[in-house]
Amino acid sequence: MKIKKIKKTIIALTVLVTLTAAGLSSIVSTKVFAEPLSESEIDARAAVLYDVKTDTVLFEKDAYKRMYPASMTKILVAVIFLENFELNENIMCGDEVNATPYGSSVADNRPGEVFTVENLLRALIIPSGNDTACVIAKAVAKRVLNDEDISYSAAEQWFCSQMNKKAVELGCLDTNFVNPHGFHDSRHYTTAYDMALISAHAMKNPDFARIAGEDMFYGSSAEQSALSEYPQGEIKNCNWKTHNDLIDTSSSNYYKYATGIKTGFHDDAGYCVAASATKDGRDLVAIVMFSGSIESSNPPERWNDSKKLFDYGFDNFSMRFIQDGDADLGEIEVINADPEGPQTTRFMVHGSETQKLFSMDEYARIEKVITFDEELIVIPEESKDPDAVPDETVRFAAPIEEGQIIGSIDYLLDGEVIYTDEINALDAIVEAPPKPKGLIGLFGKAKDFAVTIYAIPVYAGIVVLAIIFFIIRYRAKNRKNKNSLTLKKRY
Repeated sequence: MKIKKIKKTIIALTVLVTLTAAGLSSIVSTKVFAEPLSESEIDARAAVLYDVKTDTVLFEKDAYKRMYPASMTKILVAVIFLENFELNENIMCGDEVNATPYGSSVADNRPGEVFTVENLLRALIIPSGNDTACVIAKAVAKRVLNDEDISYSAAEQWFCSQMNKKAVELGCLDTNFVNPHGFHDSRHYTTAYDMALISAHAMKNPDFARIAGEDMFYGSSAEQSALSEYPQGEIKNCNWKTHNDLIDTSSSNYYKYATGIKTGFHDDAGYCVAASATKDGRDLVAIVMFSGSIESSNPPERWNDSKKLFDYGFDNFSMRFIQDGDADLGEIEVINADPEGPQTTRFMVHGSETQKLFSMDEYARIEKVITFDEELIVIPEESKDPDAVPDETVRFAAPIEEGQIIGSIDYLLDGEVIYTDEINALDAIVEAPPKPKGLIGLFGKAKDFAVTIYAIPVYAGIVVLAIIFFIIRYRAKNRKNKNSLTLKKRY
């Protein structure tokens, strides 16, 4: 049968398979999944639930709306602080504490007090010290700019430029900070999504994550040996308790999976929290902005919103396989293969296991699309019968090498490609040897014919003809002998 290659303009050959739970029993979890969370169930004006390890937004409500972050600003302050100092270094507070806005939350820092970097970080996070933020901003500016005499206003301006630069590096789309503590300024804003990126990045630092999870601290601000570095300084006794009810075991709002991070409040920002939680190896960040009434003292809405978001994320999403490593996907017929070898080749994904985070609903909608290399595909010549059913069987033309890339596989969710990989031939297929021409070809054809079942009638005919020949010859010989005897008798 004559073979022709499919034209490139015609090719649109794919194999489509829906990855249903029934078809992938080894992958499906036995967990009971929650219903999707609606925006109306979250009191906050803006909120985001973010999976840290997969960089995935699991829930959003006005996630890109400009909001005021209040003291959640200090998360980014801590990030920059830890990039420039070691935990065991000592810092002495200066007159910059006097730049703390009136009415701020403070750690009650005083000029001349000596802190380790670790305890200054605690002062920033646990009691949410705006005065501590001023100390940190100036300490970093003095070190990086190598200017011990820099004014606080110049230090603050430079430090905030570094905060904004870092925010851009983290992928923040709409953030601008003009102070290190989050006290209200109309030019000081971010979004729930940007705050999630900042918080997730911060929690990847184990030193920050440890301190962000502490619900209290009681102890000295530094070791007595620090006074040898700052002879005129003094060591302070610290006694701080967190504002984050989610990690406070004595609070009715306590959430057992919570690990941090930072609260925030002022009249224009409302009650906010950047919260984190860990369960079954998964790390989530929930950003809740302007939740509850500002007329109330510590209203429960931001805590309830956070717990709803975490429960939704933990109960409704899980890591799922969309591809098994070295998965055997099937086999394809190969035309013009050596008759003494295989006539089909299996094909497979020659890659590693691939997991992604999905809800059950999303997972049921994933489709697997296989596209073969158009240069390899051939089809029989179209039938002259217009009523004939087209042969849509996928066939390759030999030769095919073991491991040869023969196409690609795409995994789609609602039509969007979420992962792609190559597929490879598992079996080598040798091309049939060329057929000889002329007398040699005729001889070869005769030889080939001689070993087929169709040669039996020919063999039978030859045998019959041979028998007839010998019978005729035998009779002719007998007649000759009789004639000879007759002549002898006469003479």
